[in-house]
Amino acid sequence: MLLRNIASIFSVLIFTAFALGQIADTSSKLICSSSDPTDCYPEVFEPSYEWQVIREGQHIPPGLHVRLNIGTLQKEAKYVDPSEANSSGEIVVSQDQEDQANKGDLDNKKEPETKEEVRQEVQKMVEELRNRLKGLKESAKQKVEEKASLDTYTDSVRIVKDFPTNSDVSDLDKALDVLEDLSHDIEFGARMTSDNILFDNLLRITSNEIADPRHLEFKQRAYQIMASSLRNNPDASNNLLENQKPEFVEHLFEEVSERKSGVTRKRVLGIIQGLAQNKYFASKYLSWNSKDSKIKVLINSFTSMSPESQSRVINIFEDLGMLDHDEVEKRSTLEPRAIFSNILQKRLYQNQASDENEFRLLFQKLKEVHTENKDVKPSNKFIEWLADETEARKSKKKREEISDQDAEYNRDFIIDAHEIFGNPKAARKALADYDEL
Repeated sequence: MLLRNIASIFSVLIFTAFALGQIADTSSKLICSSSDPTDCYPEVFEPSYEWQVIREGQHIPPGLHVRLNIGTLQKEAKYVDPSEANSSGEIVVSQDQEDQANKGDLDNKKEPETKEEVRQEVQKMVEELRNRLKGLKESAKQKVEEKASLDTYTDSVRIVKDFPTNSDVSDLDKALDVLEDLSHDIEFGARMTSDNILFDNLLRITSNEIADPRHLEFKQRAYQIMASSLRNNPDASNNLLENQKPEFVEHLFEEVSERKSGVTRKRVLGIIQGLAQNKYFASKYLSWNSKDSKIKVLINSFTSMSPESQSRVINIFEDLGMLDHDEVEKRSTLEPRAIFSNILQKRLYQNQASDENEFRLLFQKLKEVHTENKDVKPSNKFIEWLADETEARKSKKKREEISDQDAEYNRDFIIDAHEIFGNPKAARKALADYDEL
């Protein structure tokens, strides 16, 4: 197909050469160059079985092989040799092919009337040819690069799958580099997540099975590949959830809950954030009311995270619609801890805690945030709720019997409500009133 397309281009050039020959002085048998009067040549091209340059104005006898030399951009011709195969990669067009290709053009195209017009037309066609060849070369180069990327991807996947049986750490190092680069591409991301064996082996690399000093580095890079392949890639998220067992998700949240490397947590949270774009995953694992919800894992682990990991948790909460409009607008100026505090405060003063255990978890995390960072302030609505909740717990103790554990928790709650969120000086009196009940 490529030869056929370029052949049609050359056929137009050949027609122009015929036009140029028609303009030459046919009464003479020699043509002399206008720039060098001593440079003369036959008016009729004298072919042989070797390629020869067709000079300006020369008539070309029928039945020859004619070509445009790609290297010199000069037209050349020779006798047809049936036994010769065109293995050099040059473009060759027979005279019969030229006549057939130009038949329509000769009927509709006005022939040039001067040598200058011919020269300009030839120059224009040569420039078009150059542009066409440039485009073909770039297209070929792109295809080669795509094939190279595909081959490199295939080799890297094989190395990861074979590790450590048939590949060593140095091979794994290079393979992870390649997969990390390609994981940012949407198509490769979808392809990686559809390969459950690849992800199983990436997950195995994150375990403690690799006895190598660089194990932590490999672990973090494996998680990074997973996270990058899922980022803004709905097809990849769907693939992963369809191909991986529920234990995969359990493993991710176990990594978050453990006090491990800040980088590891950040990478795992990147995976969770990518999956959170999937409605099924969000409703099953990141909903307050789902029996399989893991959102409390994020709540419980938040205060022990690095600032970068905390920011990723807030990103997840934002994707879940937990942030107010003002908080979304001020994300660049608000600290993650302040937004986290606001989320927990709203959950409490809107009485959305599902049970006493969730209530205590939310209040405990609020205490940790506000104890460690005095710049984070409670809202007025939360302060009002604290006062009402304190009175409610006093009233409950007065009305009914409560366990010693509940009584002790209520005492601590009253102290914290005053010392952390309210007026520390009023804590003693409030506690005395509670004990008298």
